[in-house]
Amino acid sequence: MDKAGFLSVVSIFSQMTARDLERMADHAQVQEYQKGKLIIKEGERDNRLFVVINGRVEAVKRLGQRDEKRLGAFGPRAYFGEMAMIDDLARSASVVATEDTRVLCLEQLDLHREMAEYPHMALELLQMMSRRLRTAEKFIVNTLGSFLPICANCKKI
Repeated sequence: MDKAGFLSVVSIFSQMTARDLERMADHAQVQEYQKGKLIIKEGERDNRLFVVINGRVEAVKRLGQRDEKRLGAFGPRAYFGEMAMIDDLARSASVVATEDTRVLCLEQLDLHREMAEYPHMALELLQMMSRRLRTAEKFIVNTLGSFLPICANCKKI
C-alpha cells in the first residue's frame, strides 16, 4: 500500500508536500481489526490518531451498557482519535470495527512535530472538533429541550 498517496487524500494531510507525506507515512502503522473488535476503549489513555483505509468503525459512548449511545460512524479516509491526541486525556468514547477494517495509526509525538511545521493540520483538527461540538450541542438541546436555560434574545444556551 502507498501510505503517502493515501494520506494525501485525507483532509488533515492534504496540504503536505510529497516529501513530507513520505516522512509521515514512514511513521504510520497499518493495523487490521476484524468486525466487532475494539479499537479504542472509553476511559483508557491512548494518544494515537487513526485514519480508516477501508471498512467502517463506530464511536460509542458507554459501550455494552444499557444506556449505550452511538455517536457516529467513520468510513474510508475519515480520521478519529484526535481529541485524546490533542488534550492528553482519557478516551471519551469507544470505537469498534463494524466491518473488517484497516487503519493507519499515527502517534501523538509524530503528529505534534508535523503540526508545528504545518499549522493547517491544527486548523483542520479545530474545525473537526467544532463540528463535533455543534453536533453534541444539538443532541443536548434536542434531548433536554425545555430543561435548558435559553437566552430570550439570541436563542442560545
